[in-house]
Amino acid sequence: MKKTIRIISVLLVSAMLMTACGQEEIQPESTAAEPETTRAAESIAEVTVPDIHPTETEPTQPTYSETDLDKLIAITFDDGPSTNRPSSTERILDTLEKYGAKATFFVQGINLTWPDFKDRNTAIVKREAELGMQIGNHSYDHPNFDKMGSSEINEQLDKAADLIEEASGVRPHIVRTPYGAQKQNTLDAIDYPVILWNIDTLDWDTKDAQKTYNEIMNKVKGGSIILMHDLYQATADAVEMVVPALIERGYKLVTIDELFEAYGQPLVSHQYYYKAERQD
Repeated sequence: MKKTIRIISVLLVSAMLMTACGQEEIQPESTAAEPETTRAAESIAEVTVPDIHPTETEPTQPTYSETDLDKLIAITFDDGPSTNRPSSTERILDTLEKYGAKATFFVQGINLTWPDFKDRNTAIVKREAELGMQIGNHSYDHPNFDKMGSSEINEQLDKAADLIEEASGVRPHIVRTPYGAQKQNTLDAIDYPVILWNIDTLDWDTKDAQKTYNEIMNKVKGGSIILMHDLYQATADAVEMVVPALIERGYKLVTIDELFEAYGQPLVSHQYYYKAERQD
């Protein structure tokens, strides 16, 4: 009897030892599964807890219904598309698209013909139209119209318009004269409205983004037409600063057509315009 009890005790101890060993053998499988579970938990945490690293909300343009005339302005760019790498015109378009802002680009026809830039700049002008930017005519190769006859002026404008229309599908119906030429003989020759400006940033001279930014922010008011040039990287830098700053102040950036339509001011051929003004 004692022998039987001893055997049973031995068997029980053996069974307990085997069970303990079996639990130790299972451990590696549980340990192997932990990284996947941990990664899943981390992934969920990243999605469901976005405030761990909060970022500032980008400003968005007010709608027309929210916009007073005193907050409508037009930014314009002359002389492009650029012939630099990377394209400063593309950078400007990226910023405008990011904030849902509009602008008007007065294009030089010759910049759609240079062999090294023809394809790229044609695509840029097409993109301008697709983004809802307005495209204006800034002549073929930037001569001073005040020193030219009527036929020469119109040859310049027609040549540029053909190239712009071919690139964008849109024929421009506003003109900015090179150097802001505005003598009466020049206006008489141009069968389109001539759009000038009332805020000249002098970005072509300073090539200083901060100075361009300051000039705009210190002088802007409703109806303003702002002059910049999309040829310079410093101007693209300034646009990256000034567009969100203007929007934060409640300004809505629109095209020339949109600005004058909102002000109820028709654009008439053979006339020049510095800014939009209230019509009583």
